[in-house]
Amino acid sequence: MNKIIWKIGGPAGSGVKSAGKILAKSLFRKGYFTFNYLEYPSLVRGGHNTAQVEISNRPISLSSSKVDILVCLDELSLEIEKDSLNKNGILVYDSFLDNDIEASKIIEKIKENNNVLSFPITDLAHQSGSEKSRNTAALGATLALLNEDGEELREIVKNNFGEPGLKSVEIGYRFANEIIKQSKDFSFQLPKLLSQKKEKVFITGNEAIALGAIAGGCQFYCAYPMTPSTSILHYLVKTQRETGMMIHQPESEIGGVLATIGASYAGVRSMIATSGGGFALMNEGISLSGMTETPLVLVEVMRSAPATGLPTWHEQGDLQFILHSGHGDFPRVVLTPGDPEEAYWLTQTALNLAEKYQLLVFIVSDKFLAETNFTIDDFTAQETLPKERGEIIKQVDGKFLRYQLAEDGVSPRTIPGVKNGEFIANSDEHNEFGFSVEGYDSDRNKQHPKRMEKVESVANELPSPKIYGPKKADLTLVSWGSNKWPIIDALELFNHQNKKKKANYLHFSAVYPWPKKFTRAIKKIKNPLLVENNYSAQFGQLIRQETGLEIKNKLLKYDGRPFYSEEIIKKLEALS
Repeated sequence: MNKIIWKIGGPAGSGVKSAGKILAKSLFRKGYFTFNYLEYPSLVRGGHNTAQVEISNRPISLSSSKVDILVCLDELSLEIEKDSLNKNGILVYDSFLDNDIEASKIIEKIKENNNVLSFPITDLAHQSGSEKSRNTAALGATLALLNEDGEELREIVKNNFGEPGLKSVEIGYRFANEIIKQSKDFSFQLPKLLSQKKEKVFITGNEAIALGAIAGGCQFYCAYPMTPSTSILHYLVKTQRETGMMIHQPESEIGGVLATIGASYAGVRSMIATSGGGFALMNEGISLSGMTETPLVLVEVMRSAPATGLPTWHEQGDLQFILHSGHGDFPRVVLTPGDPEEAYWLTQTALNLAEKYQLLVFIVSDKFLAETNFTIDDFTAQETLPKERGEIIKQVDGKFLRYQLAEDGVSPRTIPGVKNGEFIANSDEHNEFGFSVEGYDSDRNKQHPKRMEKVESVANELPSPKIYGPKKADLTLVSWGSNKWPIIDALELFNHQNKKKKANYLHFSAVYPWPKKFTRAIKKIKNPLLVENNYSAQFGQLIRQETGLEIKNKLLKYDGRPFYSEEIIKKLEALS
């Protein structure tokens, strides 16, 4: 076995999320590839929360809905997760559930194919002196099940929760270890560690975007908190003393996008983040940025919709909204990172493109990428991208034409304070000086095409689609954004097991504008399979719009969860 999957479930407030992160981070420090995926309702207390941690000696993603070790802190977790154990897996549950009739029935059913450990998690937490230490008591038991000394885990727990948390780990470990000594059924062996040539980082997509903003020279960050984008705000606030970045939490999303446009007008690199509902409120503001040609970087972290939808769950349902957002025609760029490394570099790219071409750049993420902890090669030690600020004029002689006609659509701009550089950043259609015009003036037919000229110019700077897997394949998966890791994980297993047919993956880390190189990449492949986390195949619609090609084979998912690798493998096998 080169992989173990561990999952804990319990109510909000019981430390489920922190337990998953602590276990994953501790084993990452030991040298393993770990992957920590969270599910939770929009509740401060109660409900059903889970953390699923995958542990391996090779790169991994969210591979399976089935787990090897399941820890249940309450009856609801037991009920919901009762079918999630692999055969011969281990269920660890809080002993108070033995007194619950319905829970006991579920436990007896699970016993038919699995090993079951009744563990007095709540009682042991009380012994440590803190009722809140149930999660760390469970972590102690987990160490025993994995036959681990847990030095790294103990250090993290002590730093986070002090002596009570550490004591809870020790009590849980000793209690579980005594049971395990009496039976070989209650243990798993972690995969053998392999030597790693490159340094790794344990990071979420939101953390990578925040680091990319810092590396890219962002000086103003604005956000009205909205799951799942909020942890970008948390990270940048935490590092504000070191970076000097101005952080602003506005009264609303409308105020936020206007403040960000204002900061950009004032000459600083600016960025704002939100999710679908907040983005809906920003649409008039982004049209303002389009008309005034003010640089704007907007991070849209998608979640299940429409309306409030499933506010803490995953989906890729906003792509078409983003492509057509704002009223009227104006240029925009849509970047779609697939993992934290792409998120880091594309955030820097977004800041460059926004200023160089004086336009709106979207960084499109989602709940899965935003909040999941990945183990990935350390990209933060590399040189940052050069800062490209474009046509900023620091000296003006005579009258300043802010919206001067230009072949590439990019006019010179000034920032407030430049002598003779004043202009009207006008939301009305305007002439080259920025003064308002009417329909009977000829300026509309000059300024509108000028703005749209940027589309062709900026398109050539977008990253090309990338092929993963064999160059020649019988099947090619086509997708974008965070589907990248589950697809690559599935490809490796499918190609290893399937000797007759091979599959590869065409990954798009940018989707708009659509240059000719995108069309060439699409038309090279045969037997495409479109993979998307939405109902209506929104990326497929864009491909058809731009190329005329309709991809008929589709794998679509919209239940609030990202793809498991096993789901993709099943579809590939059905098409083989």
